[in-house]
Amino acid sequence: MNEDALKTLAAMAEKMGTTADHLWQVLLRQAPISGLIDLCVMLAWLAASVAMLRLAHKKQDSGDKGLVVELWAGAVCVLAISAVIISCGASSVIAAFLNPEYWALMQILNR
Repeated sequence: MNEDALKTLAAMAEKMGTTADHLWQVLLRQAPISGLIDLCVMLAWLAASVAMLRLAHKKQDSGDKGLVVELWAGAVCVLAISAVIISCGASSVIAAFLNPEYWALMQILNR
């Protein structure tokens, strides 16, 4: 761990009235929990994208062209948001599960 991270961790621990080692262990235990929450959010956005696309496809044969255009536009927007959320959060989720020490270090450095 670099010097800045150690100083930050020590300062945080002092403010909380605990040791840096204890705080580090708490962060390591938190990593898979945060990773799971982030993964669930990503899957929810992906499920919403699929649902919107299926609904737009299902309503395509209806006579209301305005509704179909709105549904396809909404589906594309939800899909674009999903792509951004997944691409921005994927590395954090992977790190939380496979390398919790790196995840914890990034949490300290990003604060």
